Amino acid sequence: FLIRIIRNYRGSASAVSRKLKRVYPFHPALGEGDEGRMVEGRVISSLNAEYYWRDKDREIDLIFNKVPIEVKFRYEVKTEYLKIMFYFMEKFKVRKGMVISKNTFNEIKSNSGIVKVIPAWYFLLSPEEMIKKA
Repeated sequence: FLIRIIRNYRGSASAVSRKLKRVYPFHPALGEGDEGRMVEGRVISSLNAEYYWRDKDREIDLIFNKVPIEVKFRYEVKTEYLKIMFYFMEKFKVRKGMVISKNTFNEIKSNSGIVKVIPAWYFLLSPEEMIKKA
C-alpha cells in the first residue's frame, strides 16, 4: 500500500493492459515534488482513480466515471490551457470536464461541452460529490 498504479484509459481491456502506467504514492505525504504534483496525487487518492489518458503528446491527469479531470494548480486557468481537455471531450463524446485550480471558481464553455474550474480545497471537501455536480 505504498504506491498506486493508474492505467491509460482505452476502449478495451487488452489495450489498457499494453499501455504505459503511471505510479503515484498511495498518500501524497509519501511523495516529493512541487505543490502541483502533490495536489495531483491527493486528488487521485481521494477519488481512488484508476485511469489517466495519454495519446502521443496529449495527456489528461485522470479520468473518473468518464469525466476528464486536470489539475492545474495555479491561480488563473485560461481557455488555452484546456485545448487537450476539449480534444478529449470531443473524441470520447463527453460533455463535461473538470479542472482543479489553486483558488479559482469558473465555468468555461466550448462546442465540446462545459469545463468547471474549482479550487483544490473545495474539491477535496467531497470529491465524488463534486464530480456528480460537474
